Amino acid sequence: MKKKYVIGISIFLLIFSLNLIFADNLINIMQTQTGLSFVAEVPSEGFFTYFKLAFMMTFVIMLPIPIYMLIKYIRPSLYKKEEDVLNQILGLTKLSIMLFITGTLFGAYMIFKVILPYLTNFNQFVGYQTLYNADYMIMFIVMSIFYTGIIFQIPIINYYLFKFGILKIKDLKAIRIITIMGALIIGSIITPPDVLSQLIFSLPIWLLFEVSTIIWRYRNDRTNRNISNISGIGINSNLR
Repeated sequence: MKKKYVIGISIFLLIFSLNLIFADNLINIMQTQTGLSFVAEVPSEGFFTYFKLAFMMTFVIMLPIPIYMLIKYIRPSLYKKEEDVLNQILGLTKLSIMLFITGTLFGAYMIFKVILPYLTNFNQFVGYQTLYNADYMIMFIVMSIFYTGIIFQIPIINYYLFKFGILKIKDLKAIRIITIMGALIIGSIITPPDVLSQLIFSLPIWLLFEVSTIIWRYRNDRTNRNISNISGIGINSNLR
């Protein structure tokens, strides 16, 4: 057990060290993409922001490891049906990663091309200087992109909510209204206070919900047809 801890700590330190090397490049990319210069309000701000960014990158990269260890720990205690569901979820790993990457790219586009330019122009309109706190800006950009990647997991989450009966097709109208309202609220919190930006951000959330609903209905209808066909074959066999 101690050997595993040593290996884990060694991997963490290695990845953290590599992220320290590339952290300054990420900060430069953020400033280049935004066209802004970040300001340090205290002498130690650059130092702590640099290490904080490297730690957050390490956390994201190493996140699959504790998840894998948790799955390995609970798998022996699962029943056959529960293990089948777990295997199905693990089978969606590639899709989950693809959705996460798509979400982060979308979040980066929104931050660099829509949200920050809008806020900067508005600040200039009211006569403010565009000098932003370095630590706040870097954390705002990183967390916004990360949260958008998480939001793009909606199709997988929604699919299994339907599968386990937590959401039901008969309640789809009410669920759709709640989803649209939730998407608009999330969009209004993350984006600038204009309708266009909110719609640009909220629309993918709603579309992801609709796509996952369509997939579930198609899968469910196909399963029901297969059951009906099997039942029909059984009845015909008995009649013979």
